[in-house]
Amino acid sequence: KREKKKRKYKKKKKKKKKKRYQRRVHGGTALIYPVLTYEGWSKLRLDGDAPQWFTICWMILAAYFIYDFMFYWSHRLLHTSKFSIYKRIHKKHHNFTVSIGIASSYAHPVENALNFISYHIPIAIAGYLNGDLHSSVIFFYGVFRWLETVDAHSGYIFPFSLFHLIPIFGGAAQHDYHHSQNVGNFGASIIWDRLCGTDASYRKSLKSKNL
Repeated sequence: KREKKKRKYKKKKKKKKKKRYQRRVHGGTALIYPVLTYEGWSKLRLDGDAPQWFTICWMILAAYFIYDFMFYWSHRLLHTSKFSIYKRIHKKHHNFTVSIGIASSYAHPVENALNFISYHIPIAIAGYLNGDLHSSVIFFYGVFRWLETVDAHSGYIFPFSLFHLIPIFGGAAQHDYHHSQNVGNFGASIIWDRLCGTDASYRKSLKSKNL
């Protein structure tokens, strides 16, 4: 009888622990839970074969350009809003007037929350477009994104960096100007700054240096 009671007690404990864990997981990922789950529209899966490299590459690129759109407008809002958002939130990130790699993740909690959303939503959309989102795609997307953002904040123009060699990426030069001058260059790529003219002062500075 005592053994049966112990077993029942242990089972109840396990169930309680599971419920607590589920609450923590669901609470901590409340913003993206409907997206990055089996039930969500991203069609996330953790098992089975990974997709072919071509599929992984186009999904990462699609997610990146969606992210770039979201990042440009949210970043621009942090700088230009009339509600002192820059002073209250984004200024913390701009404590680094001369940027270094670690500055890429140094930000106010509210800004980090915005980055969390703009990080996950794009790859989820790519999963929706593909009809399938394997966990390996999220991994490689994460690697790509971290390489890109650390490179942009590094303060160095590495001659071997893809983000320097491929013109569409802003790279370290563009983002270093943003941090040092605190003007324009809001995007991760050059696309939206060029379309909206928010890289005008940066391009003038390049012309004055004959670059």
